[in-house]
Amino acid sequence: MLQAINGMIGRISYKVTELTARISAGRTKDLVVHHEIQGVTPEMIDWWWDHIGDTERYRLWHPKSHQFFTWEAGADGAHVGRGHRVVEKIAGIPTMLRIRWEEEDTVPVDRMYGHVNVGSILDSKEIP
Repeated sequence: MLQAINGMIGRISYKVTELTARISAGRTKDLVVHHEIQGVTPEMIDWWWDHIGDTERYRLWHPKSHQFFTWEAGADGAHVGRGHRVVEKIAGIPTMLRIRWEEEDTVPVDRMYGHVNVGSILDSKEIP
């Protein structure tokens, strides 16, 4: 799988096909981004997140905006249920984010696909 992923780096073209922002249950703001990524299967995306490991690999996804990556609880294992810290340039400004991958069935966001990855940006009290 690693060879397949590495062989696609730089050749993957994707586009955002839909972007939706809304308030969910009056507590959180949902940002739903639908990507069309040709030549990449859901299993490949899951493998990527399960094995991302470090900043060097994280930067491959978006070299200009992705600045730093670390898992909060080690680098091995499935990404769902785990958290990581990143620094990303948002509008050109480096921003620290804590992101936790959620079980897709626990998030009240409408889905139109059979497979999704759901991440929550957490505040200092662990609230999405």
